[in-house]
Order: sequence, then structure tokens, then C-alpha cells
Amino acid sequence: MKRYLKEVTPTKKPSTQKPEIRREKIIRKHLGKYTLASLGAEHVADYRDMRLADGKSASSVRLELALLSHLYTIAIKEWGMGLVVNPVSNIRKPKPAKGRDRRLVGDEEQRLLEACEAYSNPMLAWIVKLALYTGMRHSEIVNITRD
Repeated sequence: MKRYLKEVTPTKKPSTQKPEIRREKIIRKHLGKYTLASLGAEHVADYRDMRLADGKSASSVRLELALLSHLYTIAIKEWGMGLVVNPVSNIRKPKPAKGRDRRLVGDEEQRLLEACEAYSNPMLAWIVKLALYTGMRHSEIVNITRD
């Protein structure tokens, strides 16, 4: 399994690859001793339960399971490995966490912008205003291009 996880991530967007490399290492650490054919739903369920017991968020565990499931999908559909079933599809996934919906209240926006204006880097206030006014995320702002 170790080798195959490394072959799935490079086909994804660069912004997805970095966190997936961390997930790969975690999955390989716990499940790397198994071959793809020998890994069963009970192993994946044990992995899920262990990660949740370690205090990992349901979202983190869901993303790890999604990566493992994607590996099986590719192995079955594209690599013709003769696998019959994706063991991840046979287990319950943790319920997704409630999304965050934090809004600035009262004078928080004014205080935030004042603190940004006082910061040594003059671009910070501009970047924070862009995020506030457009709702863009950090990765979206960082990847802005002229075109």
C-alpha cells in the first residue's frame, strides 16, 4: 500500500497535495503493513475508531478515509488490480462537523482593521479588507494572479 498512496496524490491540484501528503503518512503509519488486497473493512473501521479516540476531528478522519477510498477506486478502475471491493465504502464515516459561521460583531471589524493598519507590513490591511469584503479564503487570496 505504501507505494500506491504516493501515486494518487500527484494527480490532484497543488493546493490539495500538501495536506494529502500529511494524510498519506498517517495512513501508511497505521495501515501500511497491509496490502491493498488484505485490507478489509474491519481494519478500516478499527483505524477510524482509533483516530477518533486519539482526539482527531471527524472532518480529519473523513478526509483520511476519502483519500484511502480514492486509492481503492483508482486501483480498481484504472490499474486493473483485480480488487473486488473498496473496503472504505463498507464502513460508516464519522458525521460531518457543523460548519463554522462566525461573523464579526459590534466594533470587531473596526478594531481588526485598526490593528492591521498599525502592523509593520502595509499590505496586511489591504489583504484583510479584501478577505472581509469578498469572503475569499486565505488560499484564494494567495493564489490571485493578474489575469
